[in-house]
Amino acid sequence: MSSPTRSLVLIPLAALAMTLASSGARAQTEVLDRVVAVVNGDIITLSELERQVQIQGERLGLPDDPVIVAEFRGQILQGMVDNALILQVADQRGLRVPDRYFDEWKQATMEEMNLPDEEEFIRQVELQGTTMEELKQQFFEGVLIQEIRRQDIEERVRISEPEIEQRYRENVDDYSRPPEVRLRELVIHIGEAGEAQARERIAEARRLIESGTDFEEVAKVRSESESAESGGVLGLFEVRELDESFRSVVEGLEAGQMSEPLRIGESLYLLRVDERTEGSTIPLDEVRNQIAEALYGEKMEAEMGNFVEKLRENAIVEVRLEEEATDSPSPSR
Repeated sequence: MSSPTRSLVLIPLAALAMTLASSGARAQTEVLDRVVAVVNGDIITLSELERQVQIQGERLGLPDDPVIVAEFRGQILQGMVDNALILQVADQRGLRVPDRYFDEWKQATMEEMNLPDEEEFIRQVELQGTTMEELKQQFFEGVLIQEIRRQDIEERVRISEPEIEQRYRENVDDYSRPPEVRLRELVIHIGEAGEAQARERIAEARRLIESGTDFEEVAKVRSESESAESGGVLGLFEVRELDESFRSVVEGLEAGQMSEPLRIGESLYLLRVDERTEGSTIPLDEVRNQIAEALYGEKMEAEMGNFVEKLRENAIVEVRLEEEATDSPSPSR
């Protein structure tokens, strides 16, 4: 097995994130101890299942809907069954994870989380309802799953240049830059003095700009918005993302042009387009890696699915979720 410090710790890192995202899941589920699946003799208990349902449900924001929770519980159990099958392959091949791998990962995680010592790391783990032994086991299982993935799948997945070019051609609209504008504003609030007076003030500001004073300088002195300090800078926007009231005005302005006074709510606006770019197609060279990564991910997922399906075909798997799940709590309780 190769060193885990780079290629083999992706799954355990995600597992830790889910563990730390849970709050008290262990205390709520450890009383549940019924078998919900048997995988070639290895058992999965309801407490293990409900813990993962709660952890992942909270991470994903699962709604408190019995139908959705039941479907989600089934999906989680299927994933646990698949993981058990993969871990059995690792065991058959005699794969083991040296303790130092976990120690190296723990040290790197402590540095990333800016924890002063191992005692604080343990405290953080226990605060989330788990133990170091459980975390260590979770880490080892993640490394083994990823090692099987590397041995049996990764080396078979290849992406060719013709595939990349075909994906680009078929989805060229997805690889485009939309029209963008860089905007400034000058804002006058209507206030108690009324709209007529506000229009006089914004008209005066506009005359100053038309006579040659920089929009930026006038905005710094006359604008009543928070952007005044920066000379009215709003930033760069995709035209399609602008509010309709802004978009209809901005679409008719060239770079350097200023709008007529525009009322939105209880304020009057002058908008200026500092810069605009028209929509364009991104060259293939700029998105080649992005496309290759997407294709690779799709192929890896398909190959992993095929690999696990073959394991299922040759396994003895008994699922007892239907008879047990009716008494189990939802992950939000």
